[in-house]
Amino acid sequence: MIASPTLVIGPVDIERRIERLAYQILEENYAEHTIWLAGIAGQGSQLAHRICQHLRRIAPFAVVDFTVLVDKKATTQPAIMFDRVKAADMEGGVVVLVDDVLNTGKTLMYALAPFTQMPLKRLQLVVLVERGHRAYPISATFAGIALSTTIEDHIHVWLEGEGTGVWLH
Repeated sequence: MIASPTLVIGPVDIERRIERLAYQILEENYAEHTIWLAGIAGQGSQLAHRICQHLRRIAPFAVVDFTVLVDKKATTQPAIMFDRVKAADMEGGVVVLVDDVLNTGKTLMYALAPFTQMPLKRLQLVVLVERGHRAYPISATFAGIALSTTIEDHIHVWLEGEGTGVWLH
């Protein structure tokens, strides 16, 4: 028998956590001129866009959000690509890499790779849900929530329309 998904965080609480993440990014980067929000394709990109909307209302700096194209299922990665921006645009700047869930760290290791080749001022990592099953030495600068789960559990984040929430399967 397969258990029904359990709603862990509903839409109202997600919005509060996203707003708090935006304030944490602002507090850490208040003196910057531009912040680059790099959302990992999928729900990471959705999260980056929503954080960006909050930052544009509260921050004195410019905010650019874009998508990092990563194949989460691939065992090896081709070149990681960005949409709407060039690596040279970010040189000397602050990049905030955004994903929905930090579990083993594999996806984030792949996504971080191109940024480690750039002369950045600072690279930060933001996730909505931080789990604790690391296979790589990755930790979030800011996390919306830390969940204790088993390795068999699956966390599904949906940030748009019907079914918005953090679900435990």
